[in-house]
Formats: sequence, C-alpha cells, structure tokens
Amino acid sequence: MAVLRLFSEGVPTWTVAEMADALDIPQSTVYRTVRDLLGEGLVEMSSEARYRPGPAFIEFDRLTRLTDPLMLAGRMILRDVVH
Repeated sequence: MAVLRLFSEGVPTWTVAEMADALDIPQSTVYRTVRDLLGEGLVEMSSEARYRPGPAFIEFDRLTRLTDPLMLAGRMILRDVVH
C-alpha cells in the first residue's frame, strides 16, 4: 500500500529507485512489490523504468461508483437538482 500511496497528481510516475528512496526501504523490496502489483494490474510501465497506476484502478473506480451508498444517494439528489 505504501508504494501505491506514492502516486499523486503531482507525481504520477515513479522509478523503483525513487520509490525506495521515498519509502526508505531497499530497492529489492520495491522490485518484488512492483512485480506483484504489475501482475495484478495495479501498476503498469509508463516509460522506460517508470511506473504509474494501472488499469485495475478503473475497475475499482467503476465498482465504487456503482455500489457505494453515498454515491447512490447523491445520484438521486443530483437528478432532482438537475430537474
């Protein structure tokens, strides 16, 4: 989770070395973590040796929009406001 929390609008891509420095953990640990995250689609390569959030987040975002009680309640209120 710490690796995933590094990504932001201000810093959307990271190298393994940058992640290791930011988290103060060995690069070997970050390499293993990134390998696992790649396998799950949680990160992807953005350019040579740089990573960004992966396509799995689109799926999670859609699921949240479809099932979150607050989002569902807000949808009903916004329909009334639009009318």
